[in-house]
Amino acid sequence: MRLAGQIDIEVKKDLKVLETKMVVEYLGTVPRKQALQLAFDADLLLLPLNKAKNAKGRLPGKLYEYLRTYNPILVLGPIDSDAAHIVELTQTGQCFEYWDVKGQTIFLNQIMAKNWKRIPDKKAIEIFSNIQQTKLIANFLDEMT
Repeated sequence: MRLAGQIDIEVKKDLKVLETKMVVEYLGTVPRKQALQLAFDADLLLLPLNKAKNAKGRLPGKLYEYLRTYNPILVLGPIDSDAAHIVELTQTGQCFEYWDVKGQTIFLNQIMAKNWKRIPDKKAIEIFSNIQQTKLIANFLDEMT
């Protein structure tokens, strides 16, 4: 497992227990180009949503980057969040509540066994590209004038 960026100390403590079963590599902060390459090369991408009251409506920029890789995405957070809706719509992943260890385990086992059968919907993913999102915002602004 390779983790880039700042990793919470509690996450590191939890992963320490697993280090007898797998190698955990902490890369720290990496340049953007390297981070994108890591995402493209990954077998699975993790997108933890903040445990905040507004988490359902927040869309991290990382989600948009992850969509472009066509790699499976494991979202942790409210299953009725906008991020969950997008990964379901684009067929790029699944969202699980933080406490749903059983669901996460089943999903991870499917990924590791190459039994996860969803094929990313490239047309749906294109809707969330920078160009298409900018066009949507421009259209909203035009309608306001």
